[in-house]
Amino acid sequence: MQKESTVESERTELLSNVAELMCTNRWDVALQVIVGITQERPDSGPAWELRGLLESHLGFVSAAVSSLEQASLLVPLQPLASRCLALDYISQDRHRLGVELLVSLARAQQDPYFVRRINYDLLKLSEYQASHQMLTESLACVDSALLWHELSATLSKLNRPAEESLSAAMRAISLSPDFASYRVTAASLLVTMNEADDAFYLVRDLSAKQIQELDCSCCLWRLIHIYSCFDSDERVRLCYSRLHELSL
Repeated sequence: MQKESTVESERTELLSNVAELMCTNRWDVALQVIVGITQERPDSGPAWELRGLLESHLGFVSAAVSSLEQASLLVPLQPLASRCLALDYISQDRHRLGVELLVSLARAQQDPYFVRRINYDLLKLSEYQASHQMLTESLACVDSALLWHELSATLSKLNRPAEESLSAAMRAISLSPDFASYRVTAASLLVTMNEADDAFYLVRDLSAKQIQELDCSCCLWRLIHIYSCFDSDERVRLCYSRLHELSL
């Protein structure tokens, strides 16, 4: 515990050394500062870790991988640094290694938002099976509405029956009934299943506030399609208004 506290204190100290430079987008100068620190303190895992993150941000992928690997020999990497290393492996055409690191990283996390971030990476890489495996394992540990919604998207990517995707989306709704985007996903699936009435039932009572909170233009267009079919003109207007705001 004391060692972990020391490592975190060192990370905080290092960040304080370059925080102003990073906030003013002087990333190259920040990197120079941290390179100097790693030369002075070559056994500092946090310094190598921050060096690798800065190198990755600046596009120096090979150098970033080398620095992050060196850091991992000295201290456990932070989740953000591990994700960075995984994505840099993929940039180096070490695809399988990067994907395996992403999945193992998600396994070690209890934060649904971080797991969703990893799932986004996997979907972007078209690693749908890995996404499915990761989400299934995560949901066995944490019954999260967010992750059920992610699973619904993954099942659709895998071309599984719409009923399976709908089941996952409905589980998300049962856990977070007031979250509008989950209802939009389920309603859209019902439309593809020729269940328009059930689709409208799921979204007919969305409030102006809930529509206003949507930040996904695709969701809003799906709602417009459903509401238009049922002459829900006021909600169509609200959706168009929100789309306009998002376009500004």
